[in-house]
Amino acid sequence: MLFLPALKGFLLMASLIVAIGPQNAFLLRQAVRREQAWRVAAIFLFGDVSMILLGGFGVGHVLAGWPWATCALTFFGTLYVFWFGLGVFRQMLRPKTLTAAAPDGRGIIGTALAVTFLNPHVLLDTLILIGTMALPFVGADKVAFMLGAMSVSTIWFFGIAWIGQKLAPFLSRPEVWRVIDGFIVFIMLILSVSLAVDAWQQAETLLSTY
Repeated sequence: MLFLPALKGFLLMASLIVAIGPQNAFLLRQAVRREQAWRVAAIFLFGDVSMILLGGFGVGHVLAGWPWATCALTFFGTLYVFWFGLGVFRQMLRPKTLTAAAPDGRGIIGTALAVTFLNPHVLLDTLILIGTMALPFVGADKVAFMLGAMSVSTIWFFGIAWIGQKLAPFLSRPEVWRVIDGFIVFIMLILSVSLAVDAWQQAETLLSTY
């Protein structure tokens, strides 16, 4: 059933993409100022799609022939998801407003590219985490999982570009981000438990072969 993999990809990407970070802050700033917001959103989407594909097909394909590496990466993914959720939980206790710094003369497009491809959090979230979560899926299920993740990026980035000006005063309120962060913590807790179970089952299977 393709719906479940797509839903898992959708929920995973949703929990990652809405967290306060340089991409969302910069895009919201450009949307409010009406300065190439659509182009910035397209760059962010291109970056997400590229790294989701690399994570889902590239990392997953390489690891397919290395079961112990797959198990280790799944375990690492468990720790990373838990660490990510813990960081969001701490942020929830001390919510901050959504602000963005000026481009510092590098240009809007250059800044968009930098916060996408030079952002370690983006690389970890899409390449490592998406790649790890895509490992149990094969064929059409894997495609559905990645399409679910990509759909979140499309809706989120272009949604900010479209209604950013109206929502900026609302999204800048700390109490709003406390609710959003609470939802993120809940999702990441579920995902970390799911990954931990997968890692344990993989380890048991590998140990039983010896």
